[in-house]
Amino acid sequence: MRYSAIEDGYMVYVEKNERIMDTLTEFCLGMDVQNAQLSGIGAVKGIELGAYDVTNKEYIRQHFEDTWELVSYQGNVTLKDGRPFIHAHVTISDHS
Repeated sequence: MRYSAIEDGYMVYVEKNERIMDTLTEFCLGMDVQNAQLSGIGAVKGIELGAYDVTNKEYIRQHFEDTWELVSYQGNVTLKDGRPFIHAHVTISDHS
């Protein structure tokens, strides 16, 4: 991970082979970020996405192999049990 301070926050670059959620959570812990908005674009490989099933009260997860374009990453950071908790929505696209 690399990052730089900008006028009203930080720009974080998640390196190849780093897990996005883990890396951003680690960053928030290290920088004491307790509340934030997140946005991003890029490319991902071997990504796992989940959607919450309200009826069964569980996440349904799906794994996407290969390389995908990360068209949109929008989320927020709040605290849950005293730790940064990231809630994010993503859009990915293949090249077909």
